[in-house]
Amino acid sequence: MGACKECGCKDGDRGPIGPSGEKGDTGASGLQGNPGPQGTVGPQGDQGVQGNQGATGVQGPPGSSIGGNAGATGPQGNQGIQGIPGNNGADGNDGVDGANGQGRLNYVINNSVGTVTVLAVMNQGIFMKNTGGVVTIDLPTGGSIGDVIRVVGTSVGTGGWKVKATGADTIEMTNQNPLFQITNPAGFVTPATTNYRDVMTFIFDGGTRWVVMDAMFANGNQPLFS
Repeated sequence: MGACKECGCKDGDRGPIGPSGEKGDTGASGLQGNPGPQGTVGPQGDQGVQGNQGATGVQGPPGSSIGGNAGATGPQGNQGIQGIPGNNGADGNDGVDGANGQGRLNYVINNSVGTVTVLAVMNQGIFMKNTGGVVTIDLPTGGSIGDVIRVVGTSVGTGGWKVKATGADTIEMTNQNPLFQITNPAGFVTPATTNYRDVMTFIFDGGTRWVVMDAMFANGNQPLFS
């Protein structure tokens, strides 16, 4: 007979198995093992198909175009410093000389009494205030072209006057009826028998002729050319 495998006793009749002992306490957990190596990264998956584009949204209503109120005007800034004056420009060319004017005549007063003769002076006027007779006014000779003599009758004085050419000179007037009147050489022009407001201006042509360039006769009287 062989020995008992469990207790080493010799073969014999086996007695009944005794009751199991109480379960012992659980032992402490063993140490955690080292982590295993990381697995190989798998291949990247294919890119998914792009989805369809969504529908366009509805356009919103336009914004209000009403502007806001204008802001208040800001205060005026200080005036800047005045700039330095520029240099004077170059003088312009001299203008063309104007025609010679008649100039202002100097006047004398004739207040003689009775029938007398006076010699007029070139570029001079005579105010007639004579009384008691007709005064003869002799025009001078040998003047320059444009020389002027003016005779002014006034309401002062009761005498008259007449103008006489000298030597070969004549006196002509073209703005009265008849249209052209001229004296004989050394002839007379007699406006009227009184001084009342008759005015005549004579201009010399530089030769032998005096031309009446301006005239006014009281009450429409026509002068007498002789």
